[in-house]
Amino acid sequence: MKRLLPLMALFACATPGAAGAGAENLAKPVEQGVTELDADGLHILVKRIPHVQLVAAQLYVEGGVRNWSADDEGIERLALASAIEGGAEDLPGSAFHRALARLGTQIGAESNEDYSVVEVKSLLPRWQASFDLLADAFLHPALPASEVEVQRQLQLSALRQEQEDPDAQLAVLSHALFYRGLPYANRALGTPATVAKLTRDQLAAHLASLRQKSQWLLVVVGDVDPGEIAAWARKTFAAVPKGSWQPQPLEPPHFDAPKLEVVNRPLPTTYVMATFPAPSWRDPDLAVAAVAMNVLKETLFEEVRTKRELSYAPAAGLSLGGAGEGFLYVTAEDPNLTYRVMLDVLHGLEAGRFQPAVLEGDKRVFLTNFLMRDEATDGQAALLGQAQLLGGDWRLAGTLLDRVRGVTAAQVSRFLKGHARDMQTVVLGDAAKIDQKLFGST
Repeated sequence: MKRLLPLMALFACATPGAAGAGAENLAKPVEQGVTELDADGLHILVKRIPHVQLVAAQLYVEGGVRNWSADDEGIERLALASAIEGGAEDLPGSAFHRALARLGTQIGAESNEDYSVVEVKSLLPRWQASFDLLADAFLHPALPASEVEVQRQLQLSALRQEQEDPDAQLAVLSHALFYRGLPYANRALGTPATVAKLTRDQLAAHLASLRQKSQWLLVVVGDVDPGEIAAWARKTFAAVPKGSWQPQPLEPPHFDAPKLEVVNRPLPTTYVMATFPAPSWRDPDLAVAAVAMNVLKETLFEEVRTKRELSYAPAAGLSLGGAGEGFLYVTAEDPNLTYRVMLDVLHGLEAGRFQPAVLEGDKRVFLTNFLMRDEATDGQAALLGQAQLLGGDWRLAGTLLDRVRGVTAAQVSRFLKGHARDMQTVVLGDAAKIDQKLFGST
């Protein structure tokens, strides 16, 4: 199945203490345990949780697909991985990683189609030294040719593995169909052709283009003083220009009719992914969408796997990015019968054929999973970052749970009836087994 952008939990209660150095940069009062700051043009969110000994810091770079094209897709992921793993100019390679090991610090980098992030997680007494190492590698990367080649091969290996695993291949094909002709079609992972030809100079130039504070968001969670974080950021990024970056809105996918693509493969089971546009972080119906797709997922599991034993892995859900995406997924030996049952389940929920107790139970399951996934500081930081970057307001993270609790059965039915249509469906398997009229009907 395709990798999802997770809905991560923000739940710990925190009471910030008095601000330390740099208190003049505290721009807004504390809300939901979060202090929002501006440090010379750098937007900062600090969630202080007393007595928590692990500190997570995530420096987000906005832009995603706006930062690359079809000619160089994959560049940001390769550039950041090479920078973080290759160390800094004054502390390259193995010396950089020995310094991290002495501190007990973890660092990493990740890119997706909406943003990239470099992150660090450290013990509380060593947060500043740990943050310094991450910033040094990002601002002044050594980019040794040997490390660039290691990271290139890792990225190419990930691309090859996508073609060997039917689930991953299905996700790639589904992504291409859903975003065809749109910037989101240019994936952060890139293609074998684009990744293979990227040079060290291109990576260095791309990293340089990302160094403007107007394009960044710094999120820190742990028992840290917001004023001290602001002071550290002012000093560390003093030479970085504020810049004038502004996010440009991207055209979301829109479909007027269902579409089916069948990819013939000699596989023991048939793989199906059907997608449709859905609410994202910016939409007021996000909570309704989350509950509705969770109800659909739980009902599909009960009907398709538990009662009928047609598939071990029926699923439904949301993929949350700048553009929301709902999906139905299954792999089955009898794809026609299995998909017909799945559509019957969908249409039954659209018609309101489910008990209020089932809805309340499914909401509780969703809330429990939501909270359990992100008990750690880095999970809470990621939720704040996603809400701010994808929703335009980090406060959305704190209100989502209450919005989920308030979703009604009528809203679930109305959402599914209004959104789960004109599906863009990819079938991977034996084409001779497929009832194309059935799979192209939704």
